[in-house]
Amino acid sequence: MAGVILRQLEFSDVVLVAPAQTPDVRLPSLVTALAPWAELRPVQEAAAILHRPDRDLDLPSAALRGLEGLPAAADGTMVFAARRPFHPGRFDAVLPRLIERTVRGRGHLWLASQPDTVVAYESHGCGVSMGAAGLWLVSAEPSDWDDVSPNRRTAASLGWDDYFGDRGIELVFVDLDGDRTDLRGLLTECLLTDAELALGEDGWTAFPDPFAGCF
Repeated sequence: MAGVILRQLEFSDVVLVAPAQTPDVRLPSLVTALAPWAELRPVQEAAAILHRPDRDLDLPSAALRGLEGLPAAADGTMVFAARRPFHPGRFDAVLPRLIERTVRGRGHLWLASQPDTVVAYESHGCGVSMGAAGLWLVSAEPSDWDDVSPNRRTAASLGWDDYFGDRGIELVFVDLDGDRTDLRGLLTECLLTDAELALGEDGWTAFPDPFAGCF
C-alpha cells in the first residue's frame, strides 16, 4: 500500500492538502521531498485544478527523471551520483541497511555484472523494487536512439563520458532523521574499486551476481 500511495504522489503535478485538526509541520517538507515538481495547494481548489488545460501526462516516473535530464530531487533529500558501477554482491548486501535508514529511495543505476541494462530502483517501507528500464544508449544500436525521448538523448549527449558513455548512477533518498554521511559511505563502498574497474567488462560480468536473471 505504501508503494501505491508514493507512486501516486510522485506522478502528481499538484498535491491537494486538506486541513488537519493536528497539523504535522513535517508534512509539507516530506511531500516536497517526495515530489519537488508538484505544487502544494489547498483542497478547496480541487475543482479548478482538475480542469486546468496545461496538464502534462507524459512525464517519466520519479525513478527515471534523472535519466531524462529532469529535476529528481529537492532540498531535504540526499542525491548519490557516480559514473562507475556498483559491485552486484556488495550492493545486494547493503540493501537492508538502505531501507532501514530511508523513507523513500528512487533513481537509476547500473551493475557491473550487467553493463548494458539501465536498472530502475525504488524503495519504500520495508521493500525494494528494481527492474530493467531498457538499454544504456552506449550499448544500443545507433538506430535505437530514435526510439528514446529527445530529453534523454540530450541528457546523454551532454553527460557523455569517453569510457562509460551515458552509464551512471543517480539515486535520491528521502529521510527524516538519518545519518547521510553513513548512508553515502555505504553506497560508495558498493562502487567498483580502481582494481576492479581495471578488469573491464569481461571481468565485471564474471562477478557473482545475486541479480542474475532478475532483469
